[in-house]
Amino acid sequence: MVSARSLAFLAAAASSACGGVSDETLLTGLTVVAASLEPGPPLPGVPFGLRATVSDPAGGATVAAWLCGTEACSLDDAVLGDTDTVDFTLTAEEPGVAWVVACVAGGCEPGAFPEKVLRDPISWMADQPFDDAFLGNVFVPPPLPDAPVPWNPVIEVAPDPEVVLEVAPGAARTLAFTVPGATTAVGRATAGGFGMASYEVASDGTVELEWFAPDPAGPARLYVVFAVEGAGNTVWSTDGSSLAP
Repeated sequence: MVSARSLAFLAAAASSACGGVSDETLLTGLTVVAASLEPGPPLPGVPFGLRATVSDPAGGATVAAWLCGTEACSLDDAVLGDTDTVDFTLTAEEPGVAWVVACVAGGCEPGAFPEKVLRDPISWMADQPFDDAFLGNVFVPPPLPDAPVPWNPVIEVAPDPEVVLEVAPGAARTLAFTVPGATTAVGRATAGGFGMASYEVASDGTVELEWFAPDPAGPARLYVVFAVEGAGNTVWSTDGSSLAP
């Protein structure tokens, strides 16, 4: 039994709540929201970027990313600062799974992980307190000559962040985007929530998500992850809030 939380990126099943918030969309603690390869599938032996988006309400989380090949593992780690993104540099010997772990402040030292843990982090997670760590992963494919360019979709149209500020508690706001090439949009929020766990993006790149403001009133952080089937993803995030009348 895995006692700590884990996430297979962008594998959320589409589900809905009738006339209200889908419980799956509420972030209740430290969470790796998404991970993306930057700029895309790497060449063997060539450093590449991995960007992790992490929701860390308590602050000060340690975040690490790594990828193990046949001979060795490549790891990079950092302490989450004032932003909710961390950029890592890794090297891929061959295709495989890149892991991303986030631990509460002082909860782990990824740089000291033995190779056994790096190659089997799920077993390590089984011994961690539920709220102290979050494990995610992203597949690192071989170089693809016909890979989409760009690998990660580009947000062309996004809502004005003001639309989710000082909203009446429980009130809904429609967030309209245009993200050409994206196939799904996954909304998450630290308070309130979205009407569905996953939204299908139209062939022209348009999609509308429904966000419900926190009730009782309070602040929220919103994330929308746009994914391309078989390729990468990109994240839109903003602060929202509800205000009691």
